[in-house]
Amino acid sequence: QTLVQGTDYQITETSTGFKIEFLGALKTSAKDYYTLTYKTSFDTNEVPSNGTWTNTAKATWTDVNGDSHENDGSANFKPKVEFDNDGSKSGSYNATNKTITWTVVANYNQRTLTDATISDQIVGDQDYVSDSAKLYEATINSNGTYTLGAQVSSPD
Repeated sequence: QTLVQGTDYQITETSTGFKIEFLGALKTSAKDYYTLTYKTSFDTNEVPSNGTWTNTAKATWTDVNGDSHENDGSANFKPKVEFDNDGSKSGSYNATNKTITWTVVANYNQRTLTDATISDQIVGDQDYVSDSAKLYEATINSNGTYTLGAQVSSPD
């Protein structure tokens, strides 16, 4: 059964996260298995230097014999590398017409940019295909992928 906040449990914010306490009959006798799920968000300006957040949890309880117990757990989260790099570049090759289509995604973190430019040097034995560069607005989806929007017809 799904527990009801305020009736079966309460959530209290702490300086490092939150604490959940059982209420009522569950406070004195919680004998079932419970799963806690919750969401967090992150600020792309605050990605740790190692690129990974570690989220920790601690459960404490007293068993039927009055003995105290504690269980610690943790899980790591590493956002897509595009958030750290604030963009990406990929290419695909068409063997029939021997062309490479390059895709550059910039401003992945969706910050306000001033006097921004995108430049991409063509190296090796490649030649730019005239009028092939196109600029699109894009939306960064909640799962970190992107969806192309309208083509930008003018830089204004």
